[in-house]
Amino acid sequence: MIKILIICMLFIMSYRHLDAQTSIPSKISMIALISDPVDYDKKRIGVSGYFKDSYLFFSEVDADFVNYENSIYIADNGTLEGTNCKWIFIVGTFVLKENNNTELANKTQLTLIDITHFVLHERHAKSR
Repeated sequence: MIKILIICMLFIMSYRHLDAQTSIPSKISMIALISDPVDYDKKRIGVSGYFKDSYLFFSEVDADFVNYENSIYIADNGTLEGTNCKWIFIVGTFVLKENNNTELANKTQLTLIDITHFVLHERHAKSR
């Protein structure tokens, strides 16, 4: 019995020390992320959106009209190759950075870094 208790305690202690890369991310809606970015700064998250030209947009319409206010910048190093103009769910670390895009009115840029994985998915079905 004591051996089982010790094994359980070791398991629990090792689970607590997982680093941020292996922990389960919070699934966040794009609306929550855009409206309260400070709440998610430097946190590992998962978010869905329409990916186009290094930005994850809230919708295809936002991407077509290049509406940066409804997007987050995705800082990837070729991880997302072949996903341009597609709906994706992406996991990474969210950070607020200084804005380098002169087309944006905001002084901060919403950025997702350290991409660990992504999944292509279909756009949500429209209700009829």
